Amino acid sequence: MNINTRGFSENMAHAVLLAVDHPDRSAGKIYNCGDDQQFSMAQWIELIALEMDHALEIVPIPDAYASPGRELTLFASADYHRVLDLKNIYADLGYCDQVPAVDAVRRTVQWLKENPERDEGMIDAILAHYLVEDQLLNISRRAADEWRPLIIRKASSSTPTPIHANRALNKIIASGRGKRRV
Repeated sequence: MNINTRGFSENMAHAVLLAVDHPDRSAGKIYNCGDDQQFSMAQWIELIALEMDHALEIVPIPDAYASPGRELTLFASADYHRVLDLKNIYADLGYCDQVPAVDAVRRTVQWLKENPERDEGMIDAILAHYLVEDQLLNISRRAADEWRPLIIRKASSSTPTPIHANRALNKIIASGRGKRRV
């Protein structure tokens, strides 16, 4: 899963105030901003689930088919990393996070738990995405079941050696796990 530069609101406000407070260093410059620590989408999901005390399964789905869930994210079409270069704001303004990224996720989840979404249209849209994701999960599991017996034997060995184009998928299939639990 991809990594995109993100920033907690308090950290980004701090970055703006650094530029305002140091016009001698920041005048005429443009700064990329983001938290010091960045997470992959899977790591974000794991952090959020952990904070919500909710066990879940993260199932890798090929990017070409994973678009239903991506529509709910900030970068709806990103199938690659978007990591900004933050060296200028560090060097010119001495930026550092005021709230560590893990704590920022915790605080955000806590706020969302205390202030749940009340827009029924938004809730219905999210539930509709869940239905599509469940269908993708079922298709993925059926495909894994069909791939599992595909084994090529080495000419010099009687031990079956799984060989697939996607070695990461091969490891998942060979382990019999195919999922990560939080």
